[in-house]
This record gives sequence, C-alpha cells and structure tokens, in this order.
Amino acid sequence: MKNTKNILLVSAFILLLFSCKKDENYSTTDLLTRQPWILTASTYNPPVETPYGTVVDRYADMPDFYKDDLWVLNPSGTYSKNEGASKYSPNDVDVWEMGVWELSQDEQYFYTWFLFDYTEYKILNLSESEMQVSYLFMYDTISVHTITDTYRHP
Repeated sequence: MKNTKNILLVSAFILLLFSCKKDENYSTTDLLTRQPWILTASTYNPPVETPYGTVVDRYADMPDFYKDDLWVLNPSGTYSKNEGASKYSPNDVDVWEMGVWELSQDEQYFYTWFLFDYTEYKILNLSESEMQVSYLFMYDTISVHTITDTYRHP
C-alpha cells in the first residue's frame, strides 16, 4: 500500500511538472519583433469631425484594403508596412512604407521615422498576442487627437 502511494505521488509530481507551461520572459523588443502585426481596432479621442459626420471608430471608417496590412518591426531597427491580400489596386506595391524604429530606454514608447514623418507610440499593452498603442494625430491644422490602435498577429 505504501509503495502504491509513493508511485502515485511520484506520478502526480511528474505529470504536474510536464504539464506546466514554461513561463516565457520575452523582452519588449522580442514581443514587438516576433511576428508581423495586423490592426484590429482603432479609435479617435476626441472624435474627428469630418464633412461626412463625427468619427470615433477609426477602424470602422477605414477602407477594407487597409485592414489586412501587416506591420513588421525588425530587431535590426527597421520596419515595413506591407499590403495584405487585398489592395486598393492590383498593381500597388507590396511594401508601401519602410523606415526605422527605436524603443525608448524606459520601454514605454517606441518611435518610427519614415522620410519626414516621426511618430511617438506609447505602449499601452503588449503581450505575445496583442499590442495596444496610442499616438497623437492632427486631422486638420487646429485639433490634436489621440489615436489608440490595437494589433494582433495574423
């Protein structure tokens, strides 16, 4: 009886040991650069006033051909924005933006540069499967809006 109890205890321990998922400790750079990102949600705050009405849900207002674009952040410090399966025109290039990016020392922000465009992204949430960032946007020359974007891996 004692032998059976010991065997059950050892078996339970081994089962528990191998069934526990290893806790991965990825760096912020690792999480940002592991896989491409695809936009799944986007909002304006405050809402944007357009000639067509007030827009809060930026994602719902986007044409479908933007919604499957991929954002690839490379560990080398470069990035690209790539057309997904759908394009505005079949002749459009596959890569429509290339630039450089850098993570802040405190890892709360990352910055992108493309030609004369510089954007500071505040990292709101970052996990193995999701990234949420916010950044400032000027719809017109007067008002400043915060855009909050949520991404996932395709």
